Amino acid sequence: MALAQGPVPFDESGIIDELLLALVGIHGDLFVDTNDREEKDEDNWQLPGPSECSVHISPELTWIGESDRQVLSDLLRLGFHFKAVSTFVDWEHAPWEPHPRHGRRPPSVYRRALASGLTELLDDYRIAVLQLQRELRQQQAPALPTICHRMWEYTDVLFSLHSLVWSQDAVSLAPTFSAADLINRLHADSRCCGVPAVRQALGRLLWHCNQVLMQQLAAWMMHGMLQDPHREFFIQPRAAPPPPPPPAAAGASTAAATGAGVAASTAAGAHQQQHQQQQVPHREDEGGGAAEAAAAAAASAAAAASSSGRADDDAAYREWHG
Repeated sequence: MALAQGPVPFDESGIIDELLLALVGIHGDLFVDTNDREEKDEDNWQLPGPSECSVHISPELTWIGESDRQVLSDLLRLGFHFKAVSTFVDWEHAPWEPHPRHGRRPPSVYRRALASGLTELLDDYRIAVLQLQRELRQQQAPALPTICHRMWEYTDVLFSLHSLVWSQDAVSLAPTFSAADLINRLHADSRCCGVPAVRQALGRLLWHCNQVLMQQLAAWMMHGMLQDPHREFFIQPRAAPPPPPPPAAAGASTAAATGAGVAASTAAGAHQQQHQQQQVPHREDEGGGAAEAAAAAAASAAAAASSSGRADDDAAYREWHG
């Protein structure tokens, strides 16, 4: 009589190594990533969102219990987040010119600084997975509970990093990229986050981005230099003045200006001479009028004197004859 075979314990399934590879974004036939099997346009493909996990357990693994499936799904999300962040880092560290994706978005030294900080955090995660693999091989401990215990601290960290790079990848496709928005977001998230591991990770990324800003400030304030190849610094050079005209055009302009000045001076002299000639008769008329007024005044005075003398003679005559 054959007994019905129940679910096989996970520790005896022999897929521990497959799970450890899935934690670092390497998927195969047992843990499948649907994005790897779909044909995608590398130029237009965008990172999946942090809530759109595309990694799942193969349908062929029918002997895994339901409780173990739930735990495996939570662990596979770590590998999904890790793979998305690693893809963003690879895009930013690739050379600008040959990479087809960079033709549709402006380059940014701040995004590259962000990618450098993400590389450090991902390296810490890889080291943790390698140490976990060595521990599982050396000790006879339950595999699945041990993996969950060692990896639970990265659950919130990788989710936050995936959310950050997903939003920055969408923003980077805009015509202009604002480095100030990136720094402000890192500063706000690192101050307001209540999870210590996430706050520490975001603070590390903020430090990397601030290094670029401090170098640009030091170059400007100490040496008067703008180290801003992609025009992301808040200080920008003024527009250059228009170039001077060619020498031949300048000589022609000078001769034309000289001729115009001579003509204007000649016309002004002729006008002034004509004006003076018109003023001479007017002054003579004014002199004649004054002479006539003086003669009239003298005649009036003489007439008044004659009348006064005649009146005196009449008075003397009347007094003599009584």
